[in-house]
Amino acid sequence: MRQPYALVFANAKGGVGKTTSAVHVAGAFAETGIETVLIDLDPQASATRHLGVDPDDLEVTVTDVLIDPAGGLARATVPTRYERLFCVPAHESLGQMESELANVPGREELLSDAWDAGPELPYRMAIIDVPPALSLYTVNALRLADTVLIPVQTHPFALNAVPRTLDLIDKVRRRLNPRLDLLGYLATLYDRRTRVGRECLATMEDTWGELLFREPIPINIALAEAAREGRLLFEVDANSTGAAAYYSVAAEIAERLAARRDEAVVKQAS
Repeated sequence: MRQPYALVFANAKGGVGKTTSAVHVAGAFAETGIETVLIDLDPQASATRHLGVDPDDLEVTVTDVLIDPAGGLARATVPTRYERLFCVPAHESLGQMESELANVPGREELLSDAWDAGPELPYRMAIIDVPPALSLYTVNALRLADTVLIPVQTHPFALNAVPRTLDLIDKVRRRLNPRLDLLGYLATLYDRRTRVGRECLATMEDTWGELLFREPIPINIALAEAAREGRLLFEVDANSTGAAAYYSVAAEIAERLAARRDEAVVKQAS
């Protein structure tokens, strides 16, 4: 069965621009002609609302999907105001349900079971936003994913959370999903005017090398305004530096995925 390529945005630390990055990369893919679905696994439902979808108005959300994975993902998927961009919305009930799922057999594979249960999903990309914590929902997303991208704020404190995120990725790879791969790191909330920002970006470049995406996401007031209004920056201010940065990141994601696909073909042929 052909399914979308699944990319998770994850970081154990909150406030690093994870959700903002997930929704805008999804939006950039859709804007460039790629059918994309964003799966929101965060009980705060910030990604859902960022796309202009009110989870309280919906009868079915990702909560229902995880309760009954046999029903598949399609029943919870809704269109957004943006062409070619769809959403599997979160709801605050996710927060209440996590403890109830703790003793459910196969709890780490609920999302994967739903992914496989329904008909073939008509999208090329699936972007998954998870809570800013190493929760059961993060494990579910990593169990399903092909790759993971780690957004990291250009601040020393934010760098300290990266090892915890990498440790979880490694555990899921070893125990649940051997194909899971780290696509790279994305520098976020970058302020080139400050020395701490410049020094932190330089540290990222020295530490991660080519794994660091070329274009850092700048601090941009328009991004905050877009989130408050439940719209994407491409609609609010398409010419802003933030919009240009996310288009660049989406293009580099596609470039990296194509390179990995070519490497796999070469390995199969050798």
